[in-house]
Amino acid sequence: MLEMLSDQRVHYTRQTRPVVVPPPISTVLLDESGDVADQRILVLGSNDIAETMCALVHTECRHAETCIPGCHTAAGAVDLVLVPHLTRDNVDGIISQAAHSLCRHGRIVIGLTSQGRQLVALGTLMLIGAGFDMPVLHEGDGRRTLSARRGRHPGRA
Repeated sequence: MLEMLSDQRVHYTRQTRPVVVPPPISTVLLDESGDVADQRILVLGSNDIAETMCALVHTECRHAETCIPGCHTAAGAVDLVLVPHLTRDNVDGIISQAAHSLCRHGRIVIGLTSQGRQLVALGTLMLIGAGFDMPVLHEGDGRRTLSARRGRHPGRA
């Protein structure tokens, strides 16, 4: 009987598979952002902004606010814009609002949905057109981010 029980356990062990869950987008955005202690941060979007704000609470961030696309934001008032969820529907409004809100050498870090290469290409073109340097795509752990800095090329917007 003991032999049968051990066989069942081995059989059960062979059938189980580890479940790999990608980290939340808020964790990925903060990892890409670097040190946020002295940054003025705007979390921009309508999805996952609460999760990102909660993640910021657990850092040394001293100034963060949220805004939905289309709301009034002060020009040049933030150092970093975090966008947890970019889609084809909101790419225009979010990038133009982020460009308006960022200071001259500010950064944007965008969490991308699984809409493929077309969204990456569209986001890259929109960022360059809004005065950002060439964006960098980061992929890993099942998540993708696009980040860019603005202000190095004074001839742009």
